Amino acid sequence: MTSIVSNRRLSELQRFSRLFVKEANLTVIILLAVAILAAPYLLKDNDSPLGKENYYNLIIAKDILKEKGLVDEKYSDMSFPALIALISFIFRLPVEIAMNVLLFLLGIASVILFYNILRIYNSYIRFISCLVFVFSPAFIYLFIEGGKYSVPFFFTLLLAYFILKERYILAGITFVFIPLFNIESAVLIGLMVI
Repeated sequence: MTSIVSNRRLSELQRFSRLFVKEANLTVIILLAVAILAAPYLLKDNDSPLGKENYYNLIIAKDILKEKGLVDEKYSDMSFPALIALISFIFRLPVEIAMNVLLFLLGIASVILFYNILRIYNSYIRFISCLVFVFSPAFIYLFIEGGKYSVPFFFTLLLAYFILKERYILAGITFVFIPLFNIESAVLIGLMVI
């Protein structure tokens, strides 16, 4: 009798099914994060960002693209707008969409990092902690309206992940990137390390 599925293919399907069941909590968390992060943009009828600070960042990013370089020192913090301008330039996206996509992807990546940082706990505690994280006003603010604080937050989670995995060289490289986007975050992390 011939089988419809080969033994090798059957073992691959079983391995995938085990992985999917094992990571079902992560899938649910990611889907919730996608829904929460996408909802404000789906409910609006234009691509403009939410919040005053993001408008400020967009103006600077547009100035950077228009002048083909960094603008004078009339702006205090240019790291986040420069990142937006770089993404907009590389992917040929409008500045508004580049910022929205950047914040969305940073939010999803932060959820995945947070979930992986909590691997030392059982799946129930990890799932509840991630639910609290995704539904928290801090998460919603950071990745919908937060702007310049979202990048250092992501790098801080990445730093914690590398430290827990005992990858100290990567943690050091990550630590170097945090002050580029927000010096206050670097000072706070430095105080926590001491």
